[in-house]
Amino acid sequence: MSDIRRWLKILNLGKYAELFSENDIDLAALPHITEDDLKELGVTLGARRKLVAAIAELRTYQNNVAGEIARYEGHVAKFMGDRVGGLRKAKLLG
Repeated sequence: MSDIRRWLKILNLGKYAELFSENDIDLAALPHITEDDLKELGVTLGARRKLVAAIAELRTYQNNVAGEIARYEGHVAKFMGDRVGGLRKAKLLG
């Protein structure tokens, strides 16, 4: 089962799984889907509202994760740099 199919099933919108598949809507495309896109595909009003809200939640989650990664990235790079620098010093002194 594809990730999109599973996601739609969780939202109780599994009947749209084939429509998404036929239109090459995958996890990479999903954050860029608009309400107008869904309307053009023939998704009903209620389902569009659910999907737009779920896509917005997905974007928020992705932004939060990206922010956390960026926040710690400098610390990890510094730690790794310190470790590499320490190994170089040990080899030079040893």
